Amino acid sequence: MFDEYSIAIRTMPTELNDNIDKEDIRAMFDELLLKDNRVFDESLYKIVCKKKINTNLTDFEVKELLMNLSKINIDINFYDKKILRKVSKLDFEKIFFKD
Repeated sequence: MFDEYSIAIRTMPTELNDNIDKEDIRAMFDELLLKDNRVFDESLYKIVCKKKINTNLTDFEVKELLMNLSKINIDINFYDKKILRKVSKLDFEKIFFKD
């Protein structure tokens, strides 16, 4: 169950797909937002669109971000043969927007 204090990240169960690109990541976020049927002021979709996941983010940065997120083992749920990981907004921001 998602709420305004959590963010869902879908990752591969064991390792990242090396072929994943920024459009795939955007599609994952879009799908998660649609499945949840709720939009919050600080939703993942808005954070991502406003901040980092854009054409300026390098493939290496995207991969590093996903690898870091996949290490967080909070509230793991199986979803469409992939894993849905629920990450607190603070954890997400610490990883995603680290200085």
